[in-house]
Amino acid sequence: MDPEIIVFDEPTANLDPVSRRDMVALIRELQEGGKTLVIATHDINVVPEVVDRIYVLNKTLLGEGSPREILMDTGLLDESNLDTPAVTKLFEVLSCFGYDTREIPLSMEEAVSHLTRTIEDGGGNIHLHIHKHTHEEIDMLKGKKHAHHRSPE
Repeated sequence: MDPEIIVFDEPTANLDPVSRRDMVALIRELQEGGKTLVIATHDINVVPEVVDRIYVLNKTLLGEGSPREILMDTGLLDESNLDTPAVTKLFEVLSCFGYDTREIPLSMEEAVSHLTRTIEDGGGNIHLHIHKHTHEEIDMLKGKKHAHHRSPE
């Protein structure tokens, strides 16, 4: 069998980390081979790694867009009982310390590129700062289901 379209239902559910990486690699290999994939998942951390379009469903279509459009739409995520990727949350915390996060990474791959660029542009360093409002911003992030991106001051 060599189907043109393959449907995955929760392909990373209950997998250990190594098996999860293997599944992501398999999905990417299928994509590179020209297969069309439909993936139903609640694993929000895998989404930016394997999709180029997201349809948020809950008995009806709630939203549609690129991973960035959907995963940065906190209202839609709240309505859908979804969360932002863990790496995105980390960069939201870093923004409280003055890290420039105009374009918050959605995946580990994006995060590594972002950090590498920042280190190269900063002469081999990343500069973080604690301001009087830093702890308040972090407490606000902890208290929200989804943090809202703020530009550093």
